[in-house]
Amino acid sequence: MILDIGCGSRPHGDVNVDAMFADDEWKGQVDSRLTPNFVKADAAHLPFKDKCFQEVFSSHLLEHVKDEGAVLDEMRRVSKDVVRIVVPVEFVWFVYDFLHPKKFVWTRQHHRRSYGLNPFKARNVRLRFPNLKKVLIDQKVSFEGRLKLPVPLETETVIHSHA
Repeated sequence: MILDIGCGSRPHGDVNVDAMFADDEWKGQVDSRLTPNFVKADAAHLPFKDKCFQEVFSSHLLEHVKDEGAVLDEMRRVSKDVVRIVVPVEFVWFVYDFLHPKKFVWTRQHHRRSYGLNPFKARNVRLRFPNLKKVLIDQKVSFEGRLKLPVPLETETVIHSHA
């Protein structure tokens, strides 16, 4: 079974967890009625037994949390085998800021930290380029009536729990 922590409105797990924050500025809240096997929980205090999931997955969560270490510890605790973490690579945003000053800063206003190419000093890191064409050429992705710049570069880190 896969646990998706910080599932947002696009869950990928057999069990999906989010804190459903109620910030009026952020409209991406989770609708628990539409999210399969949804559990409302703080990622730093998961309500699951040790090693109860084959895989723990988290995408674009860690840049938002207060205590990254506590969340990582919880991910390792509930995982039997693998923890997969996807985070945006922050230095790419500087290109946008240069090309479109002050236009896209709102997309990062909820970020507490930024990440580089190997954020967790792991051996198994893969660069991903989601939506690169949309970002650089089309720029046609809409988010609540505003132009949204999708993340053009992110890292996927795989941590083996038993290591």
